[in-house]
Amino acid sequence: MALIDINKLSYKYAGSISALESVNLTVWPGEFLAVLGRNGSGKTTLFKLLTGILDIQEGEIKMGDTPLDDISKRELHRRIGFVFQDPNDQLLAPTVAQDVAFGPANMGLPKDEIFRRVQQSLAVVGLEGFEHRPIHMLSFGQKKRVAVAGVLAMEPEILILDEPTAGLDPVAVSDLMKLVLRLNQERGLTVIFSTHDVELVPVYAHRVLILERGTMVLEGNPETVFNNREALRQAGLRLPRIGHLFEVIEKHHGWRFHDDIPLTIGQAWRTLLYTGTKPQKRRWRKGYTTGSCAAAAAKGATALLLTKENLDKISIYTPSGVMLNLGVHDCIVGNHTASCSVIKDAGDDPDITDGIKVFAQASLAEAPGITITTGEGVGTVTKPGLAVAVGEPAINPVPRRMIEEAVRSVITADQGINIKVWVPGGEQVAARTLNPQLGIKGGISLLGTTGIVEPMSEEAFKNSLVPQIKVALAQGEDTIVLTPGRIGQKHAHALGIPEQAVVQMSNFVGYMLDQSVVSGVRRIVLCGHLGKLAKVAAGIFHTHSKMADARLEAIIVEAALSGVRQEVLETLAQCVTAEAAIPVLKEHDLAPVLYKLAGRISARAQQRIHGKLEVGSILLSLKGEVVGFDANALAIGRSKQWYSQLP
Repeated sequence: MALIDINKLSYKYAGSISALESVNLTVWPGEFLAVLGRNGSGKTTLFKLLTGILDIQEGEIKMGDTPLDDISKRELHRRIGFVFQDPNDQLLAPTVAQDVAFGPANMGLPKDEIFRRVQQSLAVVGLEGFEHRPIHMLSFGQKKRVAVAGVLAMEPEILILDEPTAGLDPVAVSDLMKLVLRLNQERGLTVIFSTHDVELVPVYAHRVLILERGTMVLEGNPETVFNNREALRQAGLRLPRIGHLFEVIEKHHGWRFHDDIPLTIGQAWRTLLYTGTKPQKRRWRKGYTTGSCAAAAAKGATALLLTKENLDKISIYTPSGVMLNLGVHDCIVGNHTASCSVIKDAGDDPDITDGIKVFAQASLAEAPGITITTGEGVGTVTKPGLAVAVGEPAINPVPRRMIEEAVRSVITADQGINIKVWVPGGEQVAARTLNPQLGIKGGISLLGTTGIVEPMSEEAFKNSLVPQIKVALAQGEDTIVLTPGRIGQKHAHALGIPEQAVVQMSNFVGYMLDQSVVSGVRRIVLCGHLGKLAKVAAGIFHTHSKMADARLEAIIVEAALSGVRQEVLETLAQCVTAEAAIPVLKEHDLAPVLYKLAGRISARAQQRIHGKLEVGSILLSLKGEVVGFDANALAIGRSKQWYSQLP
């Protein structure tokens, strides 16, 4: 269901100045929507109507099924948070904590809940320790963050920001937009923002709306909107600088590109590397998600049920507005049911679900509407903390919406359809994913926020690790153990650390430390092989060998600082691996060196996160033997009654 539905919305100010003219817009849950337009185009008027600051004159706005006029101002302000362009117009209290507490206090919340929300919101925006800071002593960028924190303390469904980056320097712009993106991705917060900075839009927004003299003149994903160059310029806007550069290259240097003009540095890099005509090189092929497969299969099965005609292909629209034409297989139609499958194609991404078949069956229901159930190979959520409730099928919100929209496109409003989705072999595939760690049992998850699989995306893999932290917190674990992979995970369990507290971080030590801070974790233990974690002592927070490798150097430096003899240091320097250094140290009764190294690793990790969390470290051999730990790790474990086998 749409989160906001705007129908023929018009507004005139005194003197018959028309600010909006018959605007129609649908906003979906979890969207990141950008509103562009020159000064006076109607952006702020639209926001003021959405937030109840202005009364609706003509047309209608609905939140879900409820007209905005039927929602009290108090309830509306709780559900929709509005951050003004100038924070000085929004911040009224003398101190930071008092201002952030203003909204929750007006909601009548208990003092302890107000305190919790203030602390949590300030932590999210990176202003811990600012509680008693006078507002007038803050920088403009800090005031913006306080304004955002005040809105977040109300725990809204929608965050609306009017020119959020106006008046900020480039670093502050980047920091603020990354914060808003994190809220969108990790909390599922729907974001609507207006801006004159077209550079931001293709980097952050899923969809773009352009207003001109109160009328909506363009709408779609950033690629579609910005490649409509004539209409864009008629609206007083320009291409992002990267796009303009490629436009000039096309016009004056004879280059031709197979796709739309790139809008970001990443798109430009891929275009130049893989699709430039001088010379032509390989272009990485995109794929589509399991969510897209399920939506296409559901639409195909429904069409087959209603028409009794076999299909070769079915078309669906992704959340970003891209149309996919997917092949349909295994079509079976009976009197009361029909089913078909779509084969997952991950493009050039090394996706473990590539090639699986996603099946859907459609049957008529007595009541209007769409019901979705699952069968073999689709997992069930068993742990809290994910975007899907415990006990429900592991279909994330965006794929579920895609299925509903795809089916709705081939039925009438008074028809009802039951959809069942299943994936043969899904349980075996899921065993090689993070699903067991996340508490998703029995099969794969139907995933995807865009419907498209971007090849070779390290960022996507990093993002897939973060839900483990959410699951741990939801189960009451404010202390987590970060391990590099499954081996470290197994050895952590052997030490007596509970399963729900163990989180895989792969090579992304720094990233997962940062995400732990943002998510509200209180304490961390790094537990893993000496060869991985020793790199952290040298300040290396991406531990893949292609990035940097100083594991032996870190061990040797610690040994030298401990007064180890020259000949032993030379022997250590001859070791090919960190594992080989362990028996050398034991032979010379130098095991304490690795305990000191564990302390240095923890200190480096705490420097990375500016001391916001307590960090301890446990070092393991390949056999799972504990070869070093520091006082922090020992204290954290004892307070949690862990470490049944720690020396």
